[in-house]
Amino acid sequence: MATLRLLERIAGTTNSHRSTDSAEELHQSIVANVLNILKTARETVMIRDDFGMSSYHDIQTFNEETNRQLIADIAYQINAFEPRLTNLSVKCDVTTKKGPLDVVFQINANYEINNNTIPFELQLTFNERGQFKLKA
Repeated sequence: MATLRLLERIAGTTNSHRSTDSAEELHQSIVANVLNILKTARETVMIRDDFGMSSYHDIQTFNEETNRQLIADIAYQINAFEPRLTNLSVKCDVTTKKGPLDVVFQINANYEINNNTIPFELQLTFNERGQFKLKA
């Protein structure tokens, strides 16, 4: 069984050690946590000043260095604050840009449930306002 995030356990049950056997429930929990991490601005969480993404809202253009910084920042945040994911890979997909300041990031990893390794994939669009959105 895999454990849900603390706030999900608090909201969903009085049993604070609730686990799940549902791969879909665990997947949704991980997606929600990754989005929360990536949508939080760095230095806005008082007990962890390294939680959240650096500000990228003033980027004028994307280049190789900007992409490298974003990939490193995304990977650090997920590795540090979503321990249920293993074998993390973050790549920038420049072929599916919607606009000059929209970039798609592909996140691949694994998670375990009931001693089974499940692949995890997530595509996020980073837009001109410096925000991450699930790619539709």
